[in-house]
Amino acid sequence: MLFSQLKIHEETKRILKKEVLSNCIPHAQLFEETSSDSALPLALAFSTFVFCKNKSNNDSCGKCSSCRKMVTLNHPDVHFFFPSKNLGVRKSGSKGAFPEFQAEILKNPHIDEKSWYKLCGIKTQGEIRVSDARVINKIANLKSYEGGVKIFIVWCADKMNVEASNKLLKNIEEPNSNTLFVFISRFPDKIIPTVKSRLQATKITLSGNRSNEELEYDFEDFFIRWVRLCFLSSSRRNINDLLDWCDNISKYENYVRLDFLEKSVSIFRSCILNNLNLKEIELSQIESKDFNFEKFSKLISHKNISIISKIISAAHFAISNYANAKLTFFDLSLTIGSLLNKK
Repeated sequence: MLFSQLKIHEETKRILKKEVLSNCIPHAQLFEETSSDSALPLALAFSTFVFCKNKSNNDSCGKCSSCRKMVTLNHPDVHFFFPSKNLGVRKSGSKGAFPEFQAEILKNPHIDEKSWYKLCGIKTQGEIRVSDARVINKIANLKSYEGGVKIFIVWCADKMNVEASNKLLKNIEEPNSNTLFVFISRFPDKIIPTVKSRLQATKITLSGNRSNEELEYDFEDFFIRWVRLCFLSSSRRNINDLLDWCDNISKYENYVRLDFLEKSVSIFRSCILNNLNLKEIELSQIESKDFNFEKFSKLISHKNISIISKIISAAHFAISNYANAKLTFFDLSLTIGSLLNKK
């Protein structure tokens, strides 16, 4: 599967390719499906790009030995886990059901959960069980077959039961080197919080369609709301509102979060220039009538601008490396709130 074969938003593909090319791949990712069954094909294209020996900046070559193995789903360092029928025997679970799963994915990589259940005779809700988690942990502790990374693709990750989730938690928190997890789910809120909080989420949208978050992202609105909540946080007022704001921005794609930080530090620096009355320099300003830029500028001084710049830079670095976005923004907000309130 190649990226060029997928009808998925180009920005999503660009971000995943950049992760690989810059060697900054999050060790545990969550591909969130929306209205289409495109996350599994995307996981296959992503894995192909990771292993491709002759990749370009845009796509896998589709011809090397690794690409050919991915075409048939026979790459020895890609491992699939999914809801399966409990046969009560040693070979039940994902590994036992893989030949059937492999044959179906080769026919239809966009298969949905209900179709899979019908195909393999699961009459009620399927599960990813602790036996699968034990297999994952065992493989994760072994060297890869071809000397590179190992990729675990967990399809319908919300069907992983609590026991299996807890069994995997340590490997997700502290993975062995060269181990990557790709969790796929249409219902990510059903993944237990201790696992979900450790995954870097990517929402899958079809090409030509922008997600609601992208459509609603407006830097000025976000910034105005943010600095007001930061200012109030020093007295612990509106802390829950600040947490909601941090939770909201954590749901956006990583490039949106980075864009917000870059523009924010530009606004803070412009406040210093404005205080110096340097009219000949074009300043980054908030144009909204609901925001008094002159008044806000007075809160920024030579005493706090260097610290503000440093902590925003540190947050930018953390987000670039896929740290927990909500916690990163919350810590940043509390520190900025304290600085804004210092006389």
